[in-house]
Amino acid sequence: MGKYFGTDGFRGEAGITLTADHAYKVGRFLGWYYNMIRERNKIKYNMIRERNKIK
Repeated sequence: MGKYFGTDGFRGEAGITLTADHAYKVGRFLGWYYNMIRERNKIKYNMIRERNKIK
């Protein structure tokens, strides 16, 4: 396994199948994905907070 690295679902030979462009695109996607999860949870939290407000 010397020149191979990766995790499940993201494997390849550095510089050949895993290029810098590929790594950049994966990083951009993961940033977008986790930001969307954070925003969705923020909306849910605010909805629950507004619903439980004492009038």
